[in-house]
Amino acid sequence: MSTRNIYLFVDDSRVSRMKIRQIAAQSHPDWELLEAASGLEAHDMTRTVTPDLISMDINMPGINGIEAIEELRKNCPNAKIVLLSGNIQDDMRARAQALGLGFVEKPVTVESIAKVMAHARQ
Repeated sequence: MSTRNIYLFVDDSRVSRMKIRQIAAQSHPDWELLEAASGLEAHDMTRTVTPDLISMDINMPGINGIEAIEELRKNCPNAKIVLLSGNIQDDMRARAQALGLGFVEKPVTVESIAKVMAHARQ
């Protein structure tokens, strides 16, 4: 059994996933990094893997990030979950807060990924 921390990042943008992977790998080389292009793909992954940290975009095809998180919590009740999104509307921030989620605003930068990764220690 691995003792490495696992970070699952979910975003429908391939470019965003590539940036997240690059930044997270440089700042946390000891973490295992997993990526999913949709909430459904993430849900399927968490049937066999339990991430310690999940970042989720909100606006994605199929189920949105909030709906995906509600499903992921069934498989990963102890994971720290952060919305990483450009959707900065007040209602989304309020929903994130009501669900006990972290919220980090895009774009994907060294600073935004550092904020996401900091949630793993909270």
